[in-house]
Amino acid sequence: MLEVGISELRQAFARHRAANLRDPNPLLLFYAAECGLKAVWMRRNNLRTTRSLVYLLSEEGHNLMFWAKELRLPRYLIEKPISFRLRRGPGSFGIELSHQAWRYGV
Repeated sequence: MLEVGISELRQAFARHRAANLRDPNPLLLFYAAECGLKAVWMRRNNLRTTRSLVYLLSEEGHNLMFWAKELRLPRYLIEKPISFRLRRGPGSFGIELSHQAWRYGV
């Protein structure tokens, strides 16, 4: 795992968000949200780098709902699980699997 600080996470948030505004892309938006949520969580918990998050990142790294709950965001944002469907095939999947769907192009 790469070790990054709050400033790198904040810069990544801004970069991904700006890129998404220029050319809308769900993956960039997802990564912007992930970087932003982690940066806020680290600041609130007085952590300097992601080294302190190893145990959380291994289990919950891409789970936006986990980070939203940890930050105690308003209930209306987190009470209904966010899910998505693939272009082909039945069923829906939790947001924590979305990065895999985008990575594999499904």
